[in-house]
Order: sequence, then C-alpha cells, then structure tokens
Amino acid sequence: MDFSQAFQNIQSSVVNVLALNVQNNPISSGSGVIIGDGSLVLTCAHCIIPNTTTIARFSGANTGQIATVVFQDQQSDIALLHFQQPIGSSATIRSSSSVLVGHEAFVVGFPNNIDKITALSANIAGFEPDNGFDLIRLDASVNHGNSGGPLFNAHGELIGIVNAKHGSLSNFLQQIGRA
Repeated sequence: MDFSQAFQNIQSSVVNVLALNVQNNPISSGSGVIIGDGSLVLTCAHCIIPNTTTIARFSGANTGQIATVVFQDQQSDIALLHFQQPIGSSATIRSSSSVLVGHEAFVVGFPNNIDKITALSANIAGFEPDNGFDLIRLDASVNHGNSGGPLFNAHGELIGIVNAKHGSLSNFLQQIGRA
C-alpha cells in the first residue's frame, strides 16, 4: 500500500505527547492526534500521568505546548487534551463503522520514545466488542510510544486510536501457564 500522499496530508495533525516531571524531564511518552478546532488532542488515558505536566510537540521539536487534561476515562483508555490556542491541523474523522476486515490502514506516532514521526502500514484484521466499543484489531507492529496515536484509513481519515498491544502467542501461553 502506498499511503505516502495521505501521510503528507496528515502529519501536521499528529503530536508526541509527553508527561514531564518537576525538572521538566520526560517520564512518559505517547502519541496523539489533533481534532476539532486544532486546540484539542485525542490520546490514551494511560499516556497521562497524574501530577505531571503534559505537553504535545511536533516531530523533531525540542519544545512543546502545555496542555490541560479536560477528559480522561481509564476504562476506555481515552483522554482529551486542551491547548490555549490551536496547535496544528485537525484530522478528518471517519466513523469506524465504515471499516471492514481487510481494509488497508496506517498507524502514525512516536514509537520507542523517538522524537521523529513514523508511519506503519496496517490491515484491519478484525473487531472485538468491548463495553460498547468495537476494538479494531490490526496487523501492524505497534510499539511503546504508539499509544494514543491515530489509525488512519488509506485516504488519511482518522478511524481509531492505538490503545493496546498484544504480545505474541508464546507470551499468551506463558500467561496462562501452558508454555
């Protein structure tokens, strides 16, 4: 899948979300996507750490904008950050109900605490109902730091947020004591 044009169109709507300690050193890193009027960022609740300063910065930037957490739901693992002024371009949102198994997609974010934006190709592998939400399963190699990052369809429309990574079959078997 060639999503290079879609990536060019959306990269100004994806930010690195950082939690900073009192010395302004990062202690947690994730990804987020700008929505609405450009002053809101959607990310994962587990990327937000209580009693820290939350900032969002763009790829390669040394500094970021300070955010206020306006919504956080640990159960659905979603959080909404607000900035005093718009910080970038808003992503176009498409209903996840339009997504089918086999559709091509891509994940954008800042894996492994790097400060450069990355993109991973993905295919929609399935769905799983969870407390009223449909969880979208992907075949992408998602890493720590991709949490909160956007999942875009092949047209560059936001269809989901990366919020979980499942281990390999051997990890699963070890957890249930069969390996």
